[in-house]
Amino acid sequence: MWRLSGRIIRVGEALFPVGDVVLGGLSHIARVILTCMQADAGIRATLNVKFKEDFIKTAEKAGLKCSFFDRTKQPKESPTMDWGTKEAIEKVGFVPDAIYDKGDVGKEAMIRIVGTTPSDVIEKLGIILSLLRLRLCRRR
Repeated sequence: MWRLSGRIIRVGEALFPVGDVVLGGLSHIARVILTCMQADAGIRATLNVKFKEDFIKTAEKAGLKCSFFDRTKQPKESPTMDWGTKEAIEKVGFVPDAIYDKGDVGKEAMIRIVGTTPSDVIEKLGIILSLLRLRLCRRR
């Protein structure tokens, strides 16, 4: 599995990758995919982005299905991504397009976009970003 060794950051209006593309996926992302595959074997890719309420609202307006989990309700012995992903899937009865949480003390709020292929995930992200840009342009 390929991954970015750092993050993508914003400088002004531009986005820049910080780090290199390297072989070896992150274990928390792998656990999201593996848990999704238990409900839908076709799920093979995911991407995580920083949580923003506006991002979720835009995804839902675009017709993408979103579900969430509450980290404050996580059992102590359960790994977050396994437990949280399963919780989000059980809430809606299928693997949604986006699974999010609003974080907790010391835990960053995140959105995980899932799909059948990396291209599928990027397409979903592109739809959301296009709508967000359009709304920003209308505000100006």
